[in-house]
Amino acid sequence: MVDYAMSLETASLPQASAALQAFALALQAELKAVKAAARLRSLEMEKLKIQLARLRRMQFGQSSERLGHL
Repeated sequence: MVDYAMSLETASLPQASAALQAFALALQAELKAVKAAARLRSLEMEKLKIQLARLRRMQFGQSSERLGHL
């Protein structure tokens, strides 16, 4: 039986079909969590980019936005 508490990327494959199914389900859950975390980070970066553009506009006016695109 596989110890699912350890990292799934370093786990050896189980031999029994039920254990393989459990392992596959655990991998799917881990992949789903990683994708959700990546999406959350992506949304956070977009939010920060918008905040930065807004702050630049407040600080320097519209000309500062053109400087970011160089």
